[in-house]
Amino acid sequence: MGSCLTHKGIYTPYAYYNLHFVSLNFPLAIKMAEKASHSSYSISLKTVDDKIFKVSPTIANQMQTVQSLIEASDSSTVISLPQVNAFHLSKIIEYLEGKSATAASAVVEFEAQFVKDLSLEELKELLIAVGYLKVNGLLVLLSKTVAKLIENKSVEFVRKFFGIVNDFTPSEEAKCREENAWAFDSVDED
Repeated sequence: MGSCLTHKGIYTPYAYYNLHFVSLNFPLAIKMAEKASHSSYSISLKTVDDKIFKVSPTIANQMQTVQSLIEASDSSTVISLPQVNAFHLSKIIEYLEGKSATAASAVVEFEAQFVKDLSLEELKELLIAVGYLKVNGLLVLLSKTVAKLIENKSVEFVRKFFGIVNDFTPSEEAKCREENAWAFDSVDED
């Protein structure tokens, strides 16, 4: 058995709850260690559409927003995620669990398959949810994927993709296109 953490008379082996103490701050580590000593501990996350997901502390720790909410909550609270729906949280959990279960040499392939299965709309909405939860690795992956998707696309495609309303008058847009004609030369078909 590994080393033990002592807090309030509770002895808990580090290996028992599979946390990475190096990346946690100490108060959060204490809170999770106390809970882990009672049983196989999971954290309950409640989505905006009232679905409850139970995740391990290791998975929860990879979501910086959840980590902050755990620090601020009492020990029996379900963590509410008002800006994330069940579909998006399930995809985030799928990514985090899949990546942690994937060998380092196969992560690139895993990530490519993960984003390949997403529609444009799912990708865009998932990017917003991931940004809210601050899942940095997935945020980088989705941002790069969106950047590749809009590379060499028309202004109209990008506006439609992001829901941007054209606030140029027809004459302003024509002038801008004329002054920057080089930027429109190699645009792909939408």
